Amino acid sequence: MIAELSHDHREIIVLKDIQGLPLEEISGMLDLPLGTVKSRLNSGHWQLQELIAANGHLADEIAEGTQILLDRAAVFGGPADRHHPFPFAHDACHAP
Repeated sequence: MIAELSHDHREIIVLKDIQGLPLEEISGMLDLPLGTVKSRLNSGHWQLQELIAANGHLADEIAEGTQILLDRAAVFGGPADRHHPFPFAHDACHAP
């Protein structure tokens, strides 16, 4: 669904919500005023909510997919939760 957003909105949502960058850093990276970054982030979130509402049937599919991931994590012995279904994978990737 993110792909359906305009480039301006998608870029800021990816940088903030997916990569976790602070708004001030995004503002500097894109050479945009902080207010513009905040406005585009807010507008992008509203657009995503509208897309999700318009595609409500996807919510059931996403919930089913999440449950499958949680079940698989439990099989592999990882302490699974909705936020970190594969914490053991993170440990393996960041081992010294």
